[in-house]
Amino acid sequence: GTISAASGEFGTFCLMADSTPPTLKPLNFKNGASIPASQKTLSLQIDDSFSGIASQRFHCTIDGAWELFEYDAKSNSISHTLRNRPGTQHDLQVMVYDNANNLAQSTFSIVF
Repeated sequence: GTISAASGEFGTFCLMADSTPPTLKPLNFKNGASIPASQKTLSLQIDDSFSGIASQRFHCTIDGAWELFEYDAKSNSISHTLRNRPGTQHDLQVMVYDNANNLAQSTFSIVF
C-alpha cells in the first residue's frame, strides 16, 4: 500500500494513476458493413490521453488468426492491407494496450 521514489531535485511532485484504457475507432469501415472491393486497407485510430499507446502491444486477429497490422505513431492509427477477398463475413478482433497496461478490446463484424 505504499509508493516510494527518490529525486535529485527539489520541488513539488505529483503522483497520478492511469486506469483508463485506450480508445479504438474504425476509420474506413463500420461494424456490420461490407468493405468495397476497391478498398485495400482496414484502418483504426487508437488513442490514449494519459500514458500513451504501447506501440509494441497490440494484437489483431481476423477469424481467430493473427494478422499483421502496422502502427503509425504520427496518426495514432493501425492499418492492415487486405489480401484475400472472398466476399464473406469476418470477425476482426483488436486488442490495444497503453503504457499503464490498460487494455482496450473490440470485435467488429465486416464483410470483405
